[in-house]
Amino acid sequence: MGTEALPSARSTTKSDVAEAGPASGPIKLMILPRTLSGLGRAGLRRHLATVHGPMVMAEPAVSSGFRGYIHHYAIACPVQPALEDRDAVTVIRFDTLADMIASKASNAYRERIGPDEDNFREIEGSLAMFAQERVIASGADDAPRKLFVFRTGSCDDLDQCAAALSAISVVPGVQGVITNLTQVIEGQWSFGRIDEIGLEHDADIPTLATALLALGTAGEAGFLLTEPLRFI
Repeated sequence: MGTEALPSARSTTKSDVAEAGPASGPIKLMILPRTLSGLGRAGLRRHLATVHGPMVMAEPAVSSGFRGYIHHYAIACPVQPALEDRDAVTVIRFDTLADMIASKASNAYRERIGPDEDNFREIEGSLAMFAQERVIASGADDAPRKLFVFRTGSCDDLDQCAAALSAISVVPGVQGVITNLTQVIEGQWSFGRIDEIGLEHDADIPTLATALLALGTAGEAGFLLTEPLRFI
């Protein structure tokens, strides 16, 4: 799960990506692959952790521009509504859009990384999006687990939405809080905002989920509980 994050990875041009992406500043990509039929959640995790992730890291032309590269593998979620049809989330960070484009344009991506994507994900149903984030409390990316909250409700002011989540950062068992507004660049997706809640192992997830839903904007929400594997 490397630069498959780029929209329509094998057909998108540099100008297409540049037009879709932020004009300046750090780039954050969030990717939700559609698991290859027959592979299953455990098979996806195994391939990403032991094959694809190490392969990406072994290709400097692909990964040297990464400023962050974390896989989040879905595990059983004790709260509803859970996104049972999603098995992983990848977050990749770049300093600039040019770094992202260069990664995708490399020979290493075209010849090795790109072809390996067919071993774990379906093109149809896979998602990639830019994320505009606000870090409410640091530490979420270093937590042993992370709860993703996908929301359909609108949020015109990201700082205001972040402020509404500030109370979550002091809940026992929480280790960091982030919220994101998303811009889909590949696939169809109804959720326009994603919260990331870092969790300690003893976190009371049902109680936390109730609080998160109460603080959310109007609209539907879905949960995905994950365990991270940080490469960068």
